[in-house]
Amino acid sequence: MKQSRSSFRASLRTLAMVTKTIYYLSIDLRTSLKATGLPASITRRWHASMCNLGGVDVAVIGTPQTQGSVLFVSNHISYIDILVIGGVIDGCFIAKAEVEGWPVFGWLAKQRRTMFVERSSRHSKNQGNWLKDRLASGDDLILFPEGTSTDGQQVLPFKSTLFAAVENSTPIDDVIIQPITVAYNRYDGGPLCDKTRPRYAWYDDMTLGAHLWYWLGLKRVGVDLIFHEPVKASSYSSRKDLATHCFQVVAKGLQDSRKIAEI
Repeated sequence: MKQSRSSFRASLRTLAMVTKTIYYLSIDLRTSLKATGLPASITRRWHASMCNLGGVDVAVIGTPQTQGSVLFVSNHISYIDILVIGGVIDGCFIAKAEVEGWPVFGWLAKQRRTMFVERSSRHSKNQGNWLKDRLASGDDLILFPEGTSTDGQQVLPFKSTLFAAVENSTPIDDVIIQPITVAYNRYDGGPLCDKTRPRYAWYDDMTLGAHLWYWLGLKRVGVDLIFHEPVKASSYSSRKDLATHCFQVVAKGLQDSRKIAEI
């Protein structure tokens, strides 16, 4: 497939996205400067507009859970996933601790009230309690339990560490978990081929700035955002069982969506 990349297109998109970002931040300037978290309605519109301006067309399949506190669990292919998911639901992302220190991007993540956590098991208990408090307060959370981003060809086994937030739940304080599949399936009106897929997937030692600039120069990409059947945390005997269930559902969703796109 011909890449049809344009540096001029990348420049126009960058200008448009920066301008739109400034606009949304200015709606509540005092809060955005403090980076204490903008209202969910603003950040959702902001993420959706970044998708549109960046040439990302999102097809929502299924229905996002809106009742009660929800832990959304998704595969992770690229930083673009943040815009895709964030433009549809009002949840707070759970990110690795080092993201907080990234120039610009760490500050922007705070506008979404992102939770920055250590991924090692020795922190699981304290961070599980922290996440549990956020869910109890009414926040929806968005977790990428692979622990890293991938090339989008398959889903890696889910790490169960951060599922500690919903472990040992009872029907009284039950938390809803909804698996999500993110699948980059279309490019410029046709199926996305394996050669083009890494232009959107960000993984291994890819440089963020160079990858971002290349993506913005490409034509439009179509992403399927699939919301699977929600489950209750109390239905599973352990966080590992819950993590395994979510992995299997998300992985099957990716395989099925790719097969449909290739028809």
